[in-house]
Amino acid sequence: MEDLSSVLLEALSSTPESTFVAGQDIPDMDIRNYLEKLLTYQEEHSNTANLFEPIQTLMQLAGTHKVIRNADDYRKIAEETAHWYIFGRKWAAFERLKERLKTLGVLDAMTKYPNAFKHVMCFTEDTLTAKTFDNIFRRVLHPLDSNKRGTENLLLSLWKDFIQELQDKPSDVTAILYYWLQDRTTTGIQTRTHCRFFT
Repeated sequence: MEDLSSVLLEALSSTPESTFVAGQDIPDMDIRNYLEKLLTYQEEHSNTANLFEPIQTLMQLAGTHKVIRNADDYRKIAEETAHWYIFGRKWAAFERLKERLKTLGVLDAMTKYPNAFKHVMCFTEDTLTAKTFDNIFRRVLHPLDSNKRGTENLLLSLWKDFIQELQDKPSDVTAILYYWLQDRTTTGIQTRTHCRFFT
């Protein structure tokens, strides 16, 4: 399952009508830029054809055409168009998602405890720490009385130094490890990799 946006999660736990959609919630960069330009537009004039031309079709589909009486009307058009872009054009899919989430009472739980689902369903950027990275490995060691255990303990101390160095000094290796780790932890399911010693 892909990560949900926080605005979609808010709509699922309350209602789409009461959910505010900001310009940055629009995934299409061109549409986002045009709507943000409208949000900051202050001039009042009658010739708005050039201003609205790039998103004319979108506004027609959304039904957000208005007579411009003051600068605040630009903001209203931008907000209503953004809201339609996220919810109006995907209304049928949104309703199907809600119906499926009602299975086993998931939607009811989301309504009661919206913050509990945010970490599982929405992307959150986690910083790579030595402890986080070290916890994904399960060490398979020889018995305590084995001759090989001393060598393994030495390697483990070097391994911990290496991880700590990655955390203290960001590098390309850190970025690779971060994305590798993020891919395994964003689902909320803890998977552990086995670390075996071949000595």
